[in-house]
Amino acid sequence: MIQPTTGHDPFSDAGGMDAYRRAMARYTRSPDLSSAARALIDSEPALDEVAETQEASAPAPAIPIGLGRPVLRADGTLDPAGLWDRGRLALRLRGAGERAPWIESPEPPLEADFKLFPIKRRPFTGSLAERVARMLRLLPEDFAPVIDDFGRDAGYEAAVAAFFDVLYRRWFRVQTFGMEHVPAEGRALLAANHADWLIMDAAMIAVATRNYHTARRPLRALVDRFTAKLPGWSIFLARTGQVLGCPENTLKLLEREELVLVFPEGSRGATKPFRERHRVTKFGRGFARLAILTKTPIIPVAVEGFEELHPVIANPQRLARRFGLPDFPITPTFPWLGLLGLVPPPVKCFIEFGRPIVTEDYPEGAAEDEEVVLRLSEKVRFIVQDLYEHLRARRRSLVGG
Repeated sequence: MIQPTTGHDPFSDAGGMDAYRRAMARYTRSPDLSSAARALIDSEPALDEVAETQEASAPAPAIPIGLGRPVLRADGTLDPAGLWDRGRLALRLRGAGERAPWIESPEPPLEADFKLFPIKRRPFTGSLAERVARMLRLLPEDFAPVIDDFGRDAGYEAAVAAFFDVLYRRWFRVQTFGMEHVPAEGRALLAANHADWLIMDAAMIAVATRNYHTARRPLRALVDRFTAKLPGWSIFLARTGQVLGCPENTLKLLEREELVLVFPEGSRGATKPFRERHRVTKFGRGFARLAILTKTPIIPVAVEGFEELHPVIANPQRLARRFGLPDFPITPTFPWLGLLGLVPPPVKCFIEFGRPIVTEDYPEGAAEDEEVVLRLSEKVRFIVQDLYEHLRARRRSLVGG
């Protein structure tokens, strides 16, 4: 079973509502609980309604409970200043010796289920990125955030995508070719050269398919295991839709008919020396094997200009091992200027999507043939290199393109 980074549903745990009832009974017996709070719990019918709803209905997509802070005054009334609705009823009791568990109420809107105080629904999930995006009117008014089992927060992702769209149009002035080769529906595996170790190339490819494709298709990028373990950064990647790169996750995404972005070069492609920045290095074989196994078309993608954002002049492995890192890229600005050295220069960048490579014609068992897999992997690499050279021929200057 694939364990999501975020988006965990407590009702999916072992015990379900039975464990929830036991926890509530334990808290109602607490001697530290105020009489008003105990009376409220005893008279509140929402818990039984939740049990009937959860047991009778099919499992819903995992949605994490919010960070709202509804509290109860000593007289038994709700404190409106502490009430923050995110689509569910969350009740925390003040005065108990320890925190009371969360109480969720089912849809429809809370006004129909909770009579103590009128609740005004807020149209955001609460993340800072989404609130800023809404204040700047970067998101539509009727936008409804959704969180899937991989932890993808649609509201958070849309807010971050709006910021990267500004970089796409104004800073990098990305010019995209071959967008018609990306299917409007159905699964596809996008294989691209890796040009920037700060994954700006992946971000711009995602913006291109999400905002400028006729079908506005979202994209999932596969990240390596080290990146997925970084504190804070791993949560950011999960909330923006990125997934740990392993066969199980990839197969599940392809079964859902999604677009999946993979960098077969791996981290070595993003940290290759400056003198080799125009050469597409050796591809791995895993993506080709999965494409043959699932009959998924492969779309070669070439990015150009991103290798100039943070050119690697040295990559001391001894220093990387000392800090527990797989690589320690040194650029003309980093680490000399600190975090300021990570700010990319305004280099004009190019993206080109090649014609899909059909894998439906491969016979059964071809995914187990190492020669067939290697041949397909090398074919994709040669096409990506050819597309890259085509983009290089278009460039007239570093900044102006």
